Amino acid sequence: MNKGLDIRAHLESGWALFSRNIQDMIVAGLVFLVIYAAASFTWFGVLLIAGPMTGGLFLFILDARGGADLNVMRLVDGFKLFVPLVLVGIAVSIFQFVGFLFFIIPSVIVSGWYLFSYLLVVEKNLEFWPAMEASRKYGFEHQLDVFLLALAIMVVNLAGLIPFGLGLLVTLPYSACVITEAYVTAFGLQDVDRLEPPTSSPPPPPPPVMPS
Repeated sequence: MNKGLDIRAHLESGWALFSRNIQDMIVAGLVFLVIYAAASFTWFGVLLIAGPMTGGLFLFILDARGGADLNVMRLVDGFKLFVPLVLVGIAVSIFQFVGFLFFIIPSVIVSGWYLFSYLLVVEKNLEFWPAMEASRKYGFEHQLDVFLLALAIMVVNLAGLIPFGLGLLVTLPYSACVITEAYVTAFGLQDVDRLEPPTSSPPPPPPPVMPS
């Protein structure tokens, strides 16, 4: 059986991860929101970019957690997994909307079930439906944990809407950090790289010593 979640510990470790990289995190949040806003002029645009951009944000967070050199262009690497991430984004949105029709709590419950779907695609390289099912099965085993985590994420981002949505520059990447910390507890991390994260170039070898 998979380990349960410690919501308080994940909120704290997520904040530690965010604060260690605060400038890069805020820039990543800004780029994410600008691209999302540009695409939101049409519902079709949102459907096409929401999933890949969310996957790219999680790749960025994984890089930060692993101590890699951070590059905001990492956000667009989610488009390398375009099809599964678009499908995850569409499916999660539909399930959340159906849950919302039955008021807020069912929507939060459904959000909790599928909270780790994006990370399972980008970190475990799962296809769309296996990622959705793996996240759902964990959620079914730990209903209260994922519900409380999803509720905490929702409250954090609602607070980020004040003032004028500027707080989302902090709450959006912070939320991704918290979800990533919880994901590591739930599923662990692979030892392989995720879509070639950026690394600093090794120093050149020293010149050969010429005999005198």
